[in-house]
Amino acid sequence: MLYLIGLGLDVKGISLQGLEATKKCKKIYLENYTVDFPYSLKELEKSIERKIIPSDRNFVENGIEDLVKEAKKENVALLVYGSPLTATTHMSLIQEAKEQKDKVRAQLHQTLQEALLSKELKRLRDSASIEVINPVFRTPGA
Repeated sequence: MLYLIGLGLDVKGISLQGLEATKKCKKIYLENYTVDFPYSLKELEKSIERKIIPSDRNFVENGIEDLVKEAKKENVALLVYGSPLTATTHMSLIQEAKEQKDKVRAQLHQTLQEALLSKELKRLRDSASIEVINPVFRTPGA
């Protein structure tokens, strides 16, 4: 199975679901080219108690088929700073996994936008409503 796991705003911001997913994985990759992380690789490895393989743009964008093939054999995670469902590269990974009949699961975390929205909704609680969507994306059968 391929896990796309969103990391939080600080080193301990990974969700419990994301942390549990990393424990199931043989390999854990970190997409580390899109942002300057506010914490180091060593801090993240210590936080999740796992070895992490840094991954550059070429690996993530051009190695999609290889990553999906690897995930068909064993559980593999790709850690992403931010939401794993917003970048086209991540959506391409999900699409490739579906085409290869592999299972994919995206584990989200609370983002700054969600925190601000939550605060605003509390302020407007008597005059607004919002649909709550399950934050776990799964391919059928995952």
